[in-house]
Amino acid sequence: MKQQHTAVSSSMAEGEELSYGYLPIGINTASSVLDPGSKHMGSPNGMSIHGKKTSTSYIIFIALFASITSVMAGYCIGAISGAVLFIIKNLHINAHQEEVLMASLVLISIVGNMIAGHLADAIGRKNTMAFAAFVCLIGSIVMGIAPSFGLLLTGRLLSGISVGAVYVIVPLYVAEVSPPEIRGTLISLPEISLNFGILLGYLSGYLLSGLPSNINWRIMLGLGAFPAILLICGLPFIPESPRWLVVKGRLDEARRFLIKISRDKDDADQRLEDIVVAAQQASRSLDSDEKFRDAKQYLSNKSEHSVPLLDYEVGGQKRSVWSELLWPNAAVRRILIVAMIFQFFNQASGVPAVLYYSPSIFAAAGIKSTNGDLGSTVIVGCSKTVFVLVATIFVDRTGRRSLLFISGLGMCTSMAILGTAFLCLNKSSSIIELNVPAGITSVMAVVAVCSFVAFFSIGIGPISNLLIAELFPLKIRAQGMSLSIVLNRSIGGLISLSFLTLSSAITPAGVFFIFALVSAFFVIFVYTLVPETMGKTLEEIK
Repeated sequence: MKQQHTAVSSSMAEGEELSYGYLPIGINTASSVLDPGSKHMGSPNGMSIHGKKTSTSYIIFIALFASITSVMAGYCIGAISGAVLFIIKNLHINAHQEEVLMASLVLISIVGNMIAGHLADAIGRKNTMAFAAFVCLIGSIVMGIAPSFGLLLTGRLLSGISVGAVYVIVPLYVAEVSPPEIRGTLISLPEISLNFGILLGYLSGYLLSGLPSNINWRIMLGLGAFPAILLICGLPFIPESPRWLVVKGRLDEARRFLIKISRDKDDADQRLEDIVVAAQQASRSLDSDEKFRDAKQYLSNKSEHSVPLLDYEVGGQKRSVWSELLWPNAAVRRILIVAMIFQFFNQASGVPAVLYYSPSIFAAAGIKSTNGDLGSTVIVGCSKTVFVLVATIFVDRTGRRSLLFISGLGMCTSMAILGTAFLCLNKSSSIIELNVPAGITSVMAVVAVCSFVAFFSIGIGPISNLLIAELFPLKIRAQGMSLSIVLNRSIGGLISLSFLTLSSAITPAGVFFIFALVSAFFVIFVYTLVPETMGKTLEEIK
């Protein structure tokens, strides 16, 4: 391998340019790391690399294809909302079984979260997406042919494992193939795709509702197999994450991919060296006692290219990924605190209840017909999908924190309005007499739910995985994201499992006011603890 650039040393001269990952960015290392407002914007036609330009179209294509995995997961989430109305009639399930069916996907997705974190490091990002697609394919088929509640629940559990894996692997993969200038936009693609999949699930419920009740729900759930088949067929044609390849010592494979997106082979070699440096620095930042050989020496020794980079140490002092997470140093502890609290608020704000029980919420608000319930649910799905596009447009322009403030305040207001609407409906339990016509309260409920999912989708929804993928260093990124999303799915499952029971105990209005209070605390959390990461390379975010 040609070495036309010297390796980056641990102490760089002021003003020297550091190229991060395989999409190098010109950085004044003496000032940009210390300046939180520093931005490194590429040209409109490509990334500027030492006076060269490279197209980002291939990377965008990769991110778009990987996002099909999120369409698959979103469909599994959304389709059940319409299907359950007919499952109740056809399989004669009771309210408790309905809660178990709805919550099972969220709860079992915790297993998928944990599996994905391990598989992503062991077999690669791309193979983990293939695993998620295969499990979803089997789960969709099982649900489509299920003759009983038990077999239906089995298929739902398989789909939940797939959904859990998707939550971890897709943002992780996209983050590792994205340049910082458009990383926020590209990592928003999986969230857009997730919402699009949810919308497709809602639409399937609405469009197929006219079929016999023993057939329509089977088609709704079975259609989830199609994006899984598309993924299984197409994944062999997209590349593995070059960062994972370098960590595993498979430098030749990483170089072949880099050549595809580089101006020439020398440029690809430089980018490869930069990935090695980034991986070394990420690992060294976790434990100051860990020492690595110089990147140039590592790259020049071709006989050792099969040695995993993060195990390639001098001194024998090696810590495992889980030891870094369970007994973290101060820097990693701060990242874990922010990541875990963020994921808690992501679900505790009430979004699982709105997504899974929106037909029930609308029915309780006075919309009695099945078509009316499903039609209102489609409107919710459209609102969620449209407004996540707003986040995609502004996340790399206005920053993460500003969108999170707007999101939290909007969700708090929306849930307060929804709670007020249900107070008007349930006058017998209201402390204050609210005489509002039933038609107006129904409109208030629909508007409040739509605005809630809209505000969720412009902030906390898409930025959750983006921010966490940015915060964790390379060595612990996969497992760190896995751990935080386990908490996310646990809280989501708890809310899904208890929403109907809790509504019966303290009324729906009481539940929605609690969700409003949680969103208010989220705003305080963002103000005090969440950093701004816009425009920074993954190395700068420490």
